[in-house]
Amino acid sequence: MLGLRTTLRAQAALAARRAAIGAFGLALLLMGLFFLTLAAWLGLAAAVGAVLASLILGFLFAGLGCILLVIATMRRTRVAPAPVAAPPPAATPAGALFPAAVQAFIAGLVAGLNSGRKR
Repeated sequence: MLGLRTTLRAQAALAARRAAIGAFGLALLLMGLFFLTLAAWLGLAAAVGAVLASLILGFLFAGLGCILLVIATMRRTRVAPAPVAAPPPAATPAGALFPAAVQAFIAGLVAGLNSGRKR
């Protein structure tokens, strides 16, 4: 029981570390996108004026956002797997005392009784 608890703690610590690194990476990515947008705006503003630069970048981001929303809301149809033909039932030998279903039931019953003894 102690080993399981230690393993779970180690897995939780690893998951927390990965989440923290991922969050920090996302924050840096957003900061980089902000500065790239600012540089694009400054370049466009110098070339075509501040109002037109704002319009261009606004339409660009709005268009990309609309495209991503459409992609996110698209229904994807899943193709059902082809049905697999069931194998023919195995014939029981003529000398068998019990059919296969009864043997499976007895095996399950014995397994269930044995599982209670280990506690």
